[in-house]
Amino acid sequence: MKNIKMVCFSRFPRVWYRNRGDGCMKQEFRQRKILEYLSDHEMLTVEDAVDLLQASPATVRRDFNELAEAHSVKKIHGGVVRVGKRDFLLPFCLREQWFFEEKKRLAEKAMQLICPGETLFIDGGTTTSHIGMFLPETGNTVITNSLPLCEILTQRFRNKGTSEVLLTGGRLHMMSGLLLGNGAEESLLQYHADTTLLSVRGLDAQALYNDTEIITGVEKVMIARSNRLIVIADHSKIGRQSMAQICPIHRVAHLVTTEIPENAEVLDRIRQLGIDVVV
Repeated sequence: MKNIKMVCFSRFPRVWYRNRGDGCMKQEFRQRKILEYLSDHEMLTVEDAVDLLQASPATVRRDFNELAEAHSVKKIHGGVVRVGKRDFLLPFCLREQWFFEEKKRLAEKAMQLICPGETLFIDGGTTTSHIGMFLPETGNTVITNSLPLCEILTQRFRNKGTSEVLLTGGRLHMMSGLLLGNGAEESLLQYHADTTLLSVRGLDAQALYNDTEIITGVEKVMIARSNRLIVIADHSKIGRQSMAQICPIHRVAHLVTTEIPENAEVLDRIRQLGIDVVV
């Protein structure tokens, strides 16, 4: 069979990649739960973390110390608080741990909306990176600004598959593995896609949002140069706003998410706009 064709740099920093040995799985699970908790709360105390993680105070403090050294949390007396810096500035390997299983499930659902032979724009979020695990081996063309997604596709399709992958130009953001800026936007202008698959920092019944204009600039071009927009967002993104607006919510054809009591009202308002909400 024809090998996968990839247009990309021959070498790039693998700062988003983590080797997950069996010995670190329990630690990863605990730290993922800490970050998930802080995505919805301002603070987590040692005492509450002991109950949340079913771990000893010494183990909790060790996890707090490691996350603080990675600038993922800020230590305070008796606990930690979430950092004020924008999420995309955090390493990819840390952000991808937030709601990991939920993001993987949402990516699989989103791929059920894709037809064979489609050309896809896929942005560089931690949620959309999971699409690489469910993309069919044959028939689709992927255009992306995400080096982590390319890494996944390379591992899956090495020496097999006929899907084509095109990587944009642009300036590499080392911590996230994203190609951004004018170079990325100009690369996208050469192409037209059937569907854009997008992850966001937040959305409400008015618009989609992300952390900074350098990210939304790429996303806006993807949306403008495609026929259909599918947004994949874990439950924490519903009803949340951020600094930079991507586009009005009515541009969305399908929203793939998880409905919980806390976001049900917002999702109902989005459904009333005629948007297909897939849960």
